[in-house]
This record gives sequence, C-alpha cells and structure tokens, in this order.
Amino acid sequence: MDQGIAGLIGAGIGAFFGAGGAVGAAWLARGAVLRQADQQADAAQAQWRRTVRRDACVEYIRVARAYAAAAEDFYLEVGPVCEEDDAEWDQREPERGRLRAAMDDAHRVMTGASVTLELEAPPGLVSEIEDLNTAALNVFVMGFMRNYAASEANMAVWEQHRQQVKSLLPKVVEFARAAKAHLDD
Repeated sequence: MDQGIAGLIGAGIGAFFGAGGAVGAAWLARGAVLRQADQQADAAQAQWRRTVRRDACVEYIRVARAYAAAAEDFYLEVGPVCEEDDAEWDQREPERGRLRAAMDDAHRVMTGASVTLELEAPPGLVSEIEDLNTAALNVFVMGFMRNYAASEANMAVWEQHRQQVKSLLPKVVEFARAAKAHLDD
C-alpha cells in the first residue's frame, strides 16, 4: 500500500509539474507571439509612414515643377523692359494676366503641398523644403515688379530675375535628389 500511495503521490507531482510546464511553455509562446505581432505592427506602420512621406514628396516635386514652368512662362512673356506707351505691351496684357494668374495658382498649390510635406518629412529634409520655398517666394514676389525704362540698370535687374527663375527648376531637381536620399534611409 505504501508503494501505491507513493506511486499516486509521484503521479500527482508529475502531473502538477507537467501541467505547470505546459502552462509555462504556453506563457512563453504567448510572449513570443505578442513580440512578433508588435514587430509586424511596427513594420507596417514604418511602411505606411514611408508611403505617406513618398507621396507627399512626389506631390511637392510635381507642383514645384509646375510652378517653375509657370514662372518661366510668365517671365518670358513679360520680357526685360517695356515703355509706358508701348502699344504691343498693352496688347499682350490679357496674356500676361493669364500667365500671372497661372503662376499665382501654381504658387498657392506649391505652398499647400509644402505644408503637408513639412509635417511628414524626415527632419533632415525640412531645411531643403524651406530653401526651395524661399527660392519660389523670391520668384513669386519678383512677378509684381515691372520695369518701365529701357536702361542698363533695369536690364541688369531683369537679368538677375531671369537667372533666379531659371535656377528654380534645378533647385527642384536638387530637392528631389535630397528627398530620395532621405526617403531611402
């Protein structure tokens, strides 16, 4: 009988530790599953964030290119100088107005896209956005200037403005390269 009781006690202890081991293994497996789920959620969130950043960069680059083209069209139409009584200048006023409105609209869209991008951009890209926005604003403000006298000074100012307009598209390309480098990280 002692052997029978000892066998039952041994079986009970074995069952207790066996069940405890099974519970312990399940608990460890649960922890591993939770860690794996967290890692998958983090990876999905990181992928979503990259997608949002990429889409914001693509939109900003697209509208910045459109703005650079609209600004160039406007400045090519305006020309370097005009005389107050220039009949041809007055005849082209509707076309200049249309081009100016297109440039204004493109600048407004670019400004809106830059706000979205500044919120989503990696920290290293924000200064690049600010540099491009400053260049675009300088071109935008220049659009309000009008030279009346055909003088060397006005030609020099016009040439400076023309160079700023021409430099806008290469700045957009430079920004696109910087954005790609930051987004690849």
